[in-house]
Amino acid sequence: AWQQAWKAMGKELQLRDESAPQINNDAHQVHLEFSHFSTVLRSKGLLWVDTQVASAITWSQAGRSLSLTNVGPWMANDALPADVQKAGPRTELVFIGANMDEAAMRIALAACV
Repeated sequence: AWQQAWKAMGKELQLRDESAPQINNDAHQVHLEFSHFSTVLRSKGLLWVDTQVASAITWSQAGRSLSLTNVGPWMANDALPADVQKAGPRTELVFIGANMDEAAMRIALAACV
């Protein structure tokens, strides 16, 4: 469906392997720019941030676009599902992609805390 629409507009989706070395022609050096998150196509969820402990923050990422939105307090907030309101503050993220290294991603995320 969306692939046909893109083709009709003369566009095409190109996937790159971002784990491959990137060459900087100006400096004639090879830079390894690898991230365990480079195969993530989409991610979303909720954040509990230590600088905004009373606020729920939504995370929405697609491709290179990331949106973080403060949706207000965790409790009694119509912007949050009822089960989220009952469970209270927490960080809960979902990553969607191909050939993801879950263990390496968990280690990288744990290092952020």
